[in-house]
Amino acid sequence: MAAVWAITNVDYYLEKDGHQKVVNRVDYTCTQTDENTNTSTQHVSFSLPLVVANDDLSNFTEYNDLTEEQLIGWVKTQLTEETASMIEQDLLVELNELLSTEQSASGLPWAS
Repeated sequence: MAAVWAITNVDYYLEKDGHQKVVNRVDYTCTQTDENTNTSTQHVSFSLPLVVANDDLSNFTEYNDLTEEQLIGWVKTQLTEETASMIEQDLLVELNELLSTEQSASGLPWAS
């Protein structure tokens, strides 16, 4: 099981310091999934202010050239690698707890 980080939305300033579309906030998720059962657990955060992305525009990346991997890197830098790792570990613990509980279901055997 590996944590999967994803960017679900990007907010940006239309113009800042002579640059167009400067990212200032992102929504992201981190998901842990057990491939055998498709059981998953997810951490969602909305509107993380990206100070690291827009305080120093000397290494500015054009909006259309941004990649999800780059934005995930910014998120992890903003959170700190330690916090990002804790999120992943917490999700793994939560997933393992879900998998260790007795699974049950309901239905009618003649109506399947």
